[in-house]
Formats: sequence, C-alpha cells, structure tokens
Amino acid sequence: PQVPPMPEKEKLAQEKTLLGIYVTENPLSTMLKSFQGASLPKISEISTKPANANVKFVAVITKIKAIRTKKSNAQMAFVTLEDQSGSIEAVVFPKTYDTYHEILTENRPVYLEGKISIREDETSVMIDIISDNLSDTTKTYDFVINVPKGTSQTKLMDLNNLLKKNPNGHRGLIILPNGKDIPIPYGVNYNADLQEQIDTILDL
Repeated sequence: PQVPPMPEKEKLAQEKTLLGIYVTENPLSTMLKSFQGASLPKISEISTKPANANVKFVAVITKIKAIRTKKSNAQMAFVTLEDQSGSIEAVVFPKTYDTYHEILTENRPVYLEGKISIREDETSVMIDIISDNLSDTTKTYDFVINVPKGTSQTKLMDLNNLLKKNPNGHRGLIILPNGKDIPIPYGVNYNADLQEQIDTILDL
C-alpha cells in the first residue's frame, strides 16, 4: 500500500529512541543555528571542568523532570541538555525554576549559565540563567562558514589557503557537515568579495 512519507521530526525521534543515535541527520545543529555565531564551549568541554566552575553555553533541552521539594513543596526540575558534542544533566532549583519555568520546554534551544557540580564522579550543572537569547557579554564570531555535505578535502584545503591569504582581525567559525564547530585560529579580512570567493570554492 502507498503511504505518505513519515514526517522528518517523527523519523528523527524514532531513530533516537530505537537506535540511540540519529541516522538521517543530527537535528541539534539545525536547532542551535541561531546561536552558531557564539564563542562558547561545547558540552564536551564543560563536562571536564572542575566543581564550582562557572559555565556559559548553549544547548537543546531534550528531557525535563519536574518535581516538588519535600521541605517547601516548591517546584524544581532535573533537565537533560544536549548539543552536537554530547549531553549533560542539569538541576534547576526552585528560585530559578520559578523565574524561567515558561522557557523550560523540551526540544528548545537555549542559552544557559550555571555552575559545575560533581557528585560521585557524575558531573552536572546547577543552572542560574536560562534564555532564548545570548547574553550581551557573549563574544561572537564576525562571520560563520557553513561547509555543505559532500565538500572534498581538496576544497577544504583551498578554503584554508584562501582565508590565510586574507589576514586581518575578523574572527571566524567554520561549521562542518557533521555539525562540528572549528574556530579559525587566525584573523581574516572578511568582506563581501571574500565571501564570493568562499561561495565559489564551496559551490554555494
């Protein structure tokens, strides 16, 4: 029998549930696209920080478990956060929960600030701030290059050579097809003409 194709969102959800991984694509890259210019660490990086370290990062809320405290019956939540590099558990205590509970929804990309907690060798984040927007103090990249799927190694080398031939002080970020972010380690003279040359190399 002929059946309509499964909606992309449902297909991705089933892949994650049944296989534990995304086969079609990792939607987290798309969901976090509005934050892609931010110069912030990934979850894999903050997971290695020591206890009580302050952290700022962006992630997608993938799971929420709201509970009430025994002492005051106030609401709080345990939250799972994910980005392209991994996942981490977070705790939203009552005061913070009361302030940001409307933002706490699953499959929502957010900017977060908090502090690292380590108990029984398990790392989590105690959340202080949750927002749909970056902090005004967050450093951002001057330009972002999204590398399309199927780009050859030769074209990536050509791109690297082009950028190196145009030195200046602009900070850039390259996003590979697998969602990995690579900050450009040198300043680039980014302008409209350079963007045209980048588009030519990447067949955009």
